[in-house]
Amino acid sequence: MKIWGWDGFVESLAEHNPYDYSTYIKLLYDYEKKPCLRKMKAAVYALSRIYRLGMYRKHKYPPGRESTACRRSPVQEVLRMLKDCDVVSFDVFDTLLLRNLLDCGDVFYLTGMKLGISGFKELRERAQREAAWRKKSAGCGVEVTLSEIYEVVSEWQGLDVQTGMEAELSVERAVCRDNPYWHEVFDSLRADGKRIVIVTDMYLSRQTVRELLVRCGYEMDQVEVFVSCEEGANKRDGTLFSIVRQRVGNDAAYIHIGDNRAADIRAAKRAGWSALYYKDVHSAGKYYRHFSKSIIPASVCGGILDAQLHSGKVGMSALEEFGFCYYGPLAVGYCGWLAELASDQKIDKFLFVSRDGYLLREIWENHFGAVPGEYVVTSRHALTQINVQEGLELFLQQNIIPQARKHELTMGALLHRLQLGELVPFLGAGGLREDVVLCRENLDAFIRFLFWQKRELCRIYEESVSAAEKYFHQVVGNCERVCVVDVGWQGTSCLGIHDFLKKHMGWQGEVIGAQIGTKCGEQNIEFLARNQIFSYAFTPDQNRELYSDHGFGLCSVVDEIVFSAPEPSLRRYRINRTGEPCFEFMQEPDGNRRIVKEVQEGVRKYADYYCGLMKELGLAVSLPAASVYKPLLGALHNRRYIMELFGTYEVQRESVGDMSDGKTLWEIYGKKR
Repeated sequence: MKIWGWDGFVESLAEHNPYDYSTYIKLLYDYEKKPCLRKMKAAVYALSRIYRLGMYRKHKYPPGRESTACRRSPVQEVLRMLKDCDVVSFDVFDTLLLRNLLDCGDVFYLTGMKLGISGFKELRERAQREAAWRKKSAGCGVEVTLSEIYEVVSEWQGLDVQTGMEAELSVERAVCRDNPYWHEVFDSLRADGKRIVIVTDMYLSRQTVRELLVRCGYEMDQVEVFVSCEEGANKRDGTLFSIVRQRVGNDAAYIHIGDNRAADIRAAKRAGWSALYYKDVHSAGKYYRHFSKSIIPASVCGGILDAQLHSGKVGMSALEEFGFCYYGPLAVGYCGWLAELASDQKIDKFLFVSRDGYLLREIWENHFGAVPGEYVVTSRHALTQINVQEGLELFLQQNIIPQARKHELTMGALLHRLQLGELVPFLGAGGLREDVVLCRENLDAFIRFLFWQKRELCRIYEESVSAAEKYFHQVVGNCERVCVVDVGWQGTSCLGIHDFLKKHMGWQGEVIGAQIGTKCGEQNIEFLARNQIFSYAFTPDQNRELYSDHGFGLCSVVDEIVFSAPEPSLRRYRINRTGEPCFEFMQEPDGNRRIVKEVQEGVRKYADYYCGLMKELGLAVSLPAASVYKPLLGALHNRRYIMELFGTYEVQRESVGDMSDGKTLWEIYGKKR
């Protein structure tokens, strides 16, 4: 039941942006302030989120490349600003170091997963407040250390202090990476002999902070580190800056660089320092992130994107960035789902069908590989040829009926495209003419002619059938249950391989299908009813919002382009001189190959990054389909952006077509608004 009023607004805030909701709760229950003041502050903060809440609900995304949303000053300009300063001070987290998480508190979620303790984040934060309260009550200040926090956790939970600390530190080591923007500045300052210090408010020890920086590639020789928990002072009230000045020198000119306006900028200026503000990467990328109730996957996925795209140094082309940002998470999520499917369905082998399975198979082999996977060369056109002996229905559904609906090709031209030119002289005997355009009115007569000529049709495709028999015998081997992996949509590849293996070859094993998304059509209704096709993202009955938004137009085409192989599509199976199966391919423009290779580099980079992070964490965080596909749909519906990237790609979506009559995406979709 929908809740109206203030409670309904707060519930929407929690659902659409859990991090804003978390801040609202902290303000509301800040018991150090008077009740009326804390309630007023919490309400003002919540109301300030209305605009962002509306953006999340409508799934609007700023146009163009995400990395252009926050423009940083060039590194050389920053260095010119720092040249007159004697001492350059850096903040650590969100400045020199970036976490691959949307919120620093999500470290505690991952720590809880490693420790096997549910609700650990709230326990850990409460323990930190308790440790600070105890220290303040004892008159020792409020700057607490990690060991003091885990002593409280141990008291409440019975967790060994060292075990808890090591678990949290292992997560910090895994999720932290250097900020390439400030790393370049840092190295240039060292090369120029500039004095550098590190100043941070943190419960981690000085040695731990130093180790994290070294681990991320910073050269820390002669760099002094000042940490609030060991100095008994902090940046926010300016006392830590005073300690730095006393130890380094009172007469030097100081500048501090950080991401917090209160602690790093205003406090530094009050202490007589210069200050340089650096907008943190998560604030820069927040309008691009889609939040869901799957907080941990969304945090890891979004944190990687923020760190890579908003630091100030991207190093990727527009196509690479598009693949990294949108299709990298989809590919990783899909392959992770395939691993679960392999276990649930007792799959012996995945058959990644060409051309859409090319990149997926590579990512599967490199990062997952729970069961063997093989790239299978096939196409809708080739599958219709090798299944004609058992029946013409698949052949008709793929090659004939769509052409009649389009009303473009003559009967003679269509037969030639299907390598059935030998049947053209017999059209007259069936009361048909080769120069007549195939349409709905003469479709039944043309189908009647094909059934009449079925024996000749099977003879023409006999070589393809024989070659396919040998090829698929090698593919399935001694497997008992195989899964055909495709992008989508009606499952033609799965259906064609199933019918050929089961009906023609008499194979006794089982064939199922796996797709990113499934569209219900005349060909796959029975398959869907028997639960032989499984979908990661959507079906007509699963994630209906995604199914509706996808649209199966431009979105489907771009999905297929990104996952496509750089090689051409298969025309038919052949037998070579030695009697072995081989392949005859269609033509593919060089421009298509360039686009595919470039966008796939971005997808690979994301897969390497994400899977490497999971390996280092020692955890498996799966990416839900809704979390990764909804942002993708937002980008795909920005037609101008898509045309800038893929407008020159030549596409031929008809199974009987070739690139001689292919059209660019701009010609098909670009002028539609």
